[in-house]
Amino acid sequence: MYTNNHKAASGRGPRLAGFAIAAVFMVMGGQALADCAAPTAPGDMPSGKKATKDEMIAAQGKVKEFDAATTTYVSCLQAETDAASAKLDQSETDPKKLEDKKKKLQAEETKKQNAAIDKDKDLAAHFNEQLRAFKAQNAKPE
Repeated sequence: MYTNNHKAASGRGPRLAGFAIAAVFMVMGGQALADCAAPTAPGDMPSGKKATKDEMIAAQGKVKEFDAATTTYVSCLQAETDAASAKLDQSETDPKKLEDKKKKLQAEETKKQNAAIDKDKDLAAHFNEQLRAFKAQNAKPE
């Protein structure tokens, strides 16, 4: 097992490590904020009554891509909030203010996540509606 006794014995190691971790979170927090861009939903879905099979398959691919991008965005928001929360832990000394600020961060994250998930669900619902129309239009009589 690796131990770093000379730093721990001086008492400077844990404080320096804490500072280093805080610095990393501050840098990560800034990057996360810049990196968390909400995905853009694909344009118009083809009409299920008029679309070809290839158009429906292409639309399905776009819906899946948007869903994956939404999942990535939601994870990014969580990481952003976690980093900001850790930064607050290092900088806010008043427990009441800390709690209030963390609640505000969480509320903002939840609002953004819910909006993204709602867009994702709406897109999937619209695609599924068009897919049902496509299947009905192209059903083979028995």
